[in-house]
Formats: sequence, structure tokens, C-alpha cells
Amino acid sequence: MKTAFFKKLISLVLAALFVFALPVCISAADASVSVSAADTALGKNVSVKVAFSASDIGAASATLEYDPSVLQFVSGTDAHSSEAGKVKIVLVAGSAGKTGLNTTLVFKTLKLAETSLSINSSQIIAFGTEKEIGRPTALETLKIYDPNSLIVESLSVTVPARTAYPKNGKFDTAGFKVTAKFKDGHTEDVTAKATVSGFDSSSVGEKTVNVSYGGKSADFNVHIFGFKSAKLTLSGKIIINFTVDFGGADKNGYTMGALFFRNKPTDAELMSAHASGQGITEYGTNDGYPMFGYDDITSKEMNDLIYCAIYAEKGDKVYFTNATSMSAAKYVGLAFNNYSDTKLRTMLVDMLNYGSAAQTYFGYRTGELANSALTSAQKKYGSTANVSLNTQAKSLKDSLSSENVKFRSASLTLENEISVNYSAAIMGGTVKKAELLLFDSYTEGGTYDKTTAVLANPMELSGDVYKGKFTNLTSKDMRKVLYVRVHVTYEDGTEEYSNIYRYSIETYAHTVRNGNYAAGLKNLTESMMRYGDSASKYFV
Repeated sequence: MKTAFFKKLISLVLAALFVFALPVCISAADASVSVSAADTALGKNVSVKVAFSASDIGAASATLEYDPSVLQFVSGTDAHSSEAGKVKIVLVAGSAGKTGLNTTLVFKTLKLAETSLSINSSQIIAFGTEKEIGRPTALETLKIYDPNSLIVESLSVTVPARTAYPKNGKFDTAGFKVTAKFKDGHTEDVTAKATVSGFDSSSVGEKTVNVSYGGKSADFNVHIFGFKSAKLTLSGKIIINFTVDFGGADKNGYTMGALFFRNKPTDAELMSAHASGQGITEYGTNDGYPMFGYDDITSKEMNDLIYCAIYAEKGDKVYFTNATSMSAAKYVGLAFNNYSDTKLRTMLVDMLNYGSAAQTYFGYRTGELANSALTSAQKKYGSTANVSLNTQAKSLKDSLSSENVKFRSASLTLENEISVNYSAAIMGGTVKKAELLLFDSYTEGGTYDKTTAVLANPMELSGDVYKGKFTNLTSKDMRKVLYVRVHVTYEDGTEEYSNIYRYSIETYAHTVRNGNYAAGLKNLTESMMRYGDSASKYFV
């Protein structure tokens, strides 16, 4: 009976709120109101929630004011609009203990604008005391927007300044920009909001980077460069070849190159070497991939690591990979795992035995011999029998031979690459030019002059003799017979030739074996010839 009476009383009080102003009995700080709006797209209905709160709220009323040129009142439970720009709200609690009352109003958005909703003339009545406990106000600013301003029509990507990366390099956003064009025609820089995917530098090659935002996407390519393999070339000098994949950067404005080092380089050393012009930009190919070769390896240096770093250069920017290393000895270990060819294995072991003999003879890193890492099973592939050696030395005279030009000596240099050195005495007048001529073969009665020579190397005056050499001998050429003569042009224009001198590396080894030479040199030449013989068998 009492509850029914109270509800009737509250209804009468609320009805009176629109006619009479009740005195404030409790501070407005004891009550509050808030206004919040949902999506405010132009031409759409927007829901506006009005909420009242107090410790024990019985009823609430208020006038919500708005700009009728921007918003049009559509509907609302517990609310009505008696005039444009104003909506009156009356809410009643059903029982005690309520701490909040709320309702939702619906407005239609009429134009693009920033407008406000405000709560005025509000009153909150306590349930238990049936007295006014506050007259709070609220203000909500609404921004009516064009939904087309949120629809991305297309993306435009400014590619980063850097598109070439070494393997495992990090994406560089310098110069990178993403611009979105929206359906309403405006553009916006959305670089910070865009999603970037597809950058993967864990493997070499050309990679496609995808940029997406607002349902649209665009692509660009980056180039990841790095090493593919390292191997030896043994048909001639020992050459360590580093095969690389530039990921297409070499076809997109980048200059690609390589740097070689005898010790692992620091970043500063990489930059310094490149700045000083040590980079190599010319290369061969291996299965279509660029291949840089390092050929400055002597017989005693087969256990030395050669470090190679590759780089991509564009404008004033240069990017380096980490240096990778390889040695002749290290390669042999890898080759035993990858190749089972007996002739190849024999040649490789003989090569390292030759390198170790060179280290011993020249006193170079004797504690780390080139063959020291070979297993006992691998060492068994090496040649052990003494090689047969014959002398090929002989002077051959023909119609061009002159007594004024005579060979004095022939010898080998073994510390660097194998070279055959010649010296000659020239006594026919003032020499304008002296040169060594090499011929493929010799047949008595043939013509052997500067027009039939396969190679001509200059000779330089040293003391009272002229000296010259041939260095393009391969490992399989240890027993190759060389037919060489000296050609002289004098200041008066006359020309003369020496006898043809027949010689070979085998001749040198024969001389050492049978002469009064150190045991170390004998062992070195013996190992050299074994290597040469196994190389000639493998490269048949």
C-alpha cells in the first residue's frame, strides 16, 4: 500500500517539475549526468545516450538542447520535443537503490558540422526523501563527418631510399611514405598507420613488400644480397671463388662489388677499404650468379683464411654484408663431404701436402700446416710414391739463332705462384726491346719468330743480363715442355733471336732431386710434382 502511494507521489512530483521550480536541498555535486553519441556519419541516424546518476535516484528530468540545422530529432523513449532545438526527458525509477537512469534518443544528421548537445534545466529527485538532490549539466560535442572521408580509394607508396639489403639486414624506412586517397577526394599521410609485410631478409633474392591500409594495398620490391657458396678453382692457380646472389639489385641502379681481406674486417675497415678504391666490381658467373675470385694465394698460404665482403652501392650510400671466409684447406674438408670422386680427393690431398711442404720450407705458420686437419682416412688418398723425373733441358738451334743473344739460366720461383724465370745475355748493340717468346711445340725446320709465338713477355735489364718469366702455368702443367727464345730489337731497328731453349718444371724438380739442395726444397719439389701429376689425371 505504501509503495503504490509512493509511486503515485513520484509521478505527481515529476509532472510538477515542468511547471514549478523546486528549491535545491542537496548540493549538485551529489548528482551527475552524461551524454554520449554513437557514430555521427552524415545522413545517418545517430543514437544519443543520456544517463543520470546519483546515490539513490528516484526520478530525473532535463531539457536536451541541440542545433536543429545540424540535427533533427527522430525519436526517444521517455522524451518528446515540443519545439525545435529542445527535447524534454522524464525518467522514473521503479524501486529504491537505483544509482542510474538512462534513455536513448535518435537524431538524424543533416549537414557536416561540429555541433553540441547540452543538458539544461535538469533535476534529480532522491527516491527515499523525494527531494531534489541536484541540477547537473552536461555538454557533448559532435562532429558530423562524411563517411566517404573514411573510405580509402587508393594507396600511393613512396619507395624507401634504400631497397638493397644484406642478408639479415633490417628494414630502413628512410624516405618511405604511404599516402591514402579517400573517396571524398582528400589525401592523408598514413605511413604510421599502414601495415608493412613481406620484408624477409633471412634469405637472399628479390622480395615483394606489401603495404596495406583501409582495405587497399600496394607493393614494391627489395633486394636481399648475400653469399651462395665458396669454392676453389684449381685448373690454373689456386683461386677462391665466392658466388653471390644480388637479388636483382645489380639491375636496379646499384653497383655491386666485393672486397677481400686477409683478416676478418671491422665495419670501419670495410668502409675504409671501399673508400680507398679496393672494391672489385667485375666478376664471372657460376650457374648464372655473379662470382668473385681471389687468386693471390701462394703455395704456403693454403691454410690462410680469405675474407670476402660484398656490397651494394648507390649514390653516396653503400651497404655491406658481413664478411665470409674460406681457405684452400677448409674447402678440402667440405669437398670430402660433397664429392666422392677418387681422383679429385687425391688431387686435393696432394695439394694440401704440397702447401704444407711449402710452409715448412719457407718457415710460414708451421704450427698450422695445411694438411693438419685431414683425417687419417683422408690422408690415405694422397700420393706417396716417388715420382719419376726426367730432364727436358736442351738448347735448339735454327736459322734465326744468333751468338749475340744467349740464355744464361732457367729456374723456378715457388714462394708465390709457380713461375719459370729466364735470364739472357745480349751483346749485339743498344737494346730497344727484349722479350721472351713462347711456342706451343717445336718441330725441326719450323718457323719460330715473333709472328708464330703464342705468348710474348717483356724482359727487363738486371745487372748485366735481361730477365723475364712466364707465370701462367697451371697445376697440371708440371711436366709440360716449354719452348722459349729471346727476341731482341735494337735501337737501329735490327732484330735478333737466341736459340730455342727447351725447359719444364719437371726439369727443375729433376735438378733439385739430383743436386746438392736442402732436404726441405727436395720435399717441396717432390710434393709439387705429385700434386701436378694428380691434377693432370683429374683434369684429363
